[in-house]
Amino acid sequence: MRTSTKKKCEAYAAQHFITITVRRRCGVWYSVDLPEGLITESGNTTRGGEVDDWEDVSMAEIWGAIMDDMEALVWEKWIVNPDCNLEVAS
Repeated sequence: MRTSTKKKCEAYAAQHFITITVRRRCGVWYSVDLPEGLITESGNTTRGGEVDDWEDVSMAEIWGAIMDDMEALVWEKWIVNPDCNLEVAS
């Protein structure tokens, strides 16, 4: 049985503690977010996009774009966000 692109994305997100948000209204908007308190060295906490012509784009293609954005976040080094006030347990 073939695993869907959505299921692969969800598994990858869970493995890397990434949150996926997808909203469908007058198009499709999505974001992939790092865990709270983390940021990439280049300053990103999220990546995402919007598909206005979603009627011409399959959900598999949108989930493919989501996977690309997650992989881009994972390839970067994550650091503690200096602007975030997280308490560190000692």
